[in-house]
Amino acid sequence: MQHEKRMRPPPTDRPGKLIGWQVVPRPSNRTEIVQAMRRIRYECKVQNSKKKKVTVSISVEGVRVCLKRKRRKKKQHQWNDPLEIELLSHPIYRIFYVSHDSNDLKIFSYIARDGSSDVFKCCVFKTNKKVDEAFCGKWQRFQLTELIAVPSSFTAHTMMVVFGN
Repeated sequence: MQHEKRMRPPPTDRPGKLIGWQVVPRPSNRTEIVQAMRRIRYECKVQNSKKKKVTVSISVEGVRVCLKRKRRKKKQHQWNDPLEIELLSHPIYRIFYVSHDSNDLKIFSYIARDGSSDVFKCCVFKTNKKVDEAFCGKWQRFQLTELIAVPSSFTAHTMMVVFGN
């Protein structure tokens, strides 16, 4: 068991801003995914909603999005006061698709299936650095590692997304 954990790649933390998320119908091609991502960005811009500063942590276990808390000087500091609040958490096998926006390379999104229902959520983020193919490829490496570790939890469609067929 310990040997297995050493072989897994370390988690990647990426600071950024959560633009928004929305429930979307199951996409059938890449253009529908990009349209959903741009629609979420447009609606958030029209509503003039604030982007939340978050940390996106990607690991073999899944994706975890945590809200950054502002550091304030308090007279009474509580020892159990969390530094980060978890907003979203998705296991890696429920991630349906990962993409970046070719018009703005600082924008990326992923679509994940909700565990309790067959609802798909599209989450859109903006990072400080440009998102490149290598970053999206890292997601695929994590999915591939999970595929080797737990082959029964994957469907044929997930394998097509991982291997790009």
